[in-house]
Amino acid sequence: MMPHLDLQNTMASGTPIVGPTDYMTSETVEKLFGLLAAELSLPPEEMTRDHVIEGQMYKKDGSLIDIEINATLVLNESGDVVSVQGATRNITARRRAEEKLLNSELKYRLLADNIVDAIWMVNMETLRFTYASPSYERINSY
Repeated sequence: MMPHLDLQNTMASGTPIVGPTDYMTSETVEKLFGLLAAELSLPPEEMTRDHVIEGQMYKKDGSLIDIEINATLVLNESGDVVSVQGATRNITARRRAEEKLLNSELKYRLLADNIVDAIWMVNMETLRFTYASPSYERINSY
């Protein structure tokens, strides 16, 4: 079951709870509530009800994990926001994989851009160059 909080951080039944924001970093909480505050300042017809943001959260052992928050504004029949429904997902593994891929691409680019030998890539469907190293351009004068 996803948490369903009203705007006073209570369960729909009226019971106050310790919310997920108690474990988020202050930057993540500011990002989340800044987004919600901006959204609440809009007329109902201009609101984007579904939001996805990324941030960080503390685990029980005190370590940080990367999270993705999916937050949906819940409106009553009059179009007023009465609560926020949300889900938080651990994206630490995905974030680390993205960082490794970026680092690998940067190393490859550094190598390809500074090697003396000519390197190029061609799209086999169009037979057009998709990459030519600076050395290839120097050798071929273009």
